[in-house]
Amino acid sequence: MNMIIDEKMISALADEAERMLLENPDGHSVKEDGLRLGWPDGVLTLGLIEAERYDAVGEFLDRWIEGGAAVCAVDAGLCGYAMLRLNEIRPAERYRAAAEKIAYFLRVRWPRDPDGTLMYSSSDPNRRIYADGTGMGTPFAARYGLDFEDAEFTGTADLQIKNWMKRGIDPATGLAHHVFSVSEDQKFNNIGWGRGTGWIMLAIGACAESHGDPETDRLSEKFVTDNFRFRMKNGMFSWNLPDVEGPSDTSATGMIMWGVMKMKARGLLPAVTDGMIAETARACESFIREDGKVYGSSGECYDFGWYSDKFDEHNKWGQGAVLAFLATAERFLIENGKWKMEN
Repeated sequence: MNMIIDEKMISALADEAERMLLENPDGHSVKEDGLRLGWPDGVLTLGLIEAERYDAVGEFLDRWIEGGAAVCAVDAGLCGYAMLRLNEIRPAERYRAAAEKIAYFLRVRWPRDPDGTLMYSSSDPNRRIYADGTGMGTPFAARYGLDFEDAEFTGTADLQIKNWMKRGIDPATGLAHHVFSVSEDQKFNNIGWGRGTGWIMLAIGACAESHGDPETDRLSEKFVTDNFRFRMKNGMFSWNLPDVEGPSDTSATGMIMWGVMKMKARGLLPAVTDGMIAETARACESFIREDGKVYGSSGECYDFGWYSDKFDEHNKWGQGAVLAFLATAERFLIENGKWKMEN
């Protein structure tokens, strides 16, 4: 009998994620007027909240709150999701007040397209919808709707998934484009960009975790089934899903599989077996060094259609995504009595 996931490895992963979040080695979230909730730190907080590293997440959020709790973009939603999860474990008025601030920003101030989909860039005259923005804003909307019994936000979360499946999918493959636009009646950029798929899966996973809408569940299961046809031989996902013999991507794989685990916890996706989960977990572990650093992540997408040509980075989004997946998978398998499996 072998352990599916090494607990010591998860601990080392979480230690490194804490260091990256609190020391902020890449300066991603540091602005001249204080700390902002950027998306790279959002992915780290996702991993850390799943690993139950509440002290680190709390320290990071407290720094942001003490610095004025600036909310400037949809990026804040992913850290906001972790804050809502933290507030459920350690209720505090400062977290509730900060969550209400993010909610007001997304509800009132942040623009949407004509269908009600959250935009990524507030200055885009074409009101294009990016997978990135959906993955950053939807988890907060779904969790806020659950925690505060806010039906409007629950509906907003479901709407993001439904609009993506209606507007942003390539009908021939079932894979997502990176960007779509209602006003231009166009889909743009790579079909099946790995991390773009991961962003949509963060939205799907958060909706599955927070509530059960039959139509959202149906669309989500179809999306996962279509994407799993492009799973690589080792259980990973490529930086660009159709490129199954190209570079795998730990950030894309971790994000996709976090969403899958949230769906599995709801009893969805029976075709995704425990053996498949274990195979992907072991493949991810092969990219983790002894010091807990995750490699094998694709680099940052710089701009519209401008993807990185770096495929073996150690960065915040790879670290956080793999930690989020492995910690969630560990909990799921323990709760279902399958922490150990036959070779």
